[in-house]
Amino acid sequence: MCTAKGEVYQQSSLPVQLTESQSQIYCSLYTSNQELLKLSPIIDHLLSRRG
Repeated sequence: MCTAKGEVYQQSSLPVQLTESQSQIYCSLYTSNQELLKLSPIIDHLLSRRG
């Protein structure tokens, strides 16, 4: 449904149809989540050092 850049493409695997506006919001949140997931190991490492 979303490209790596957060853009919407039509071939959706979601069981429900979203409006264009909802799709844009979904893709924006999805992209942000993917970026935050990349930081998770770094944050875990930094927090574990604080002990």
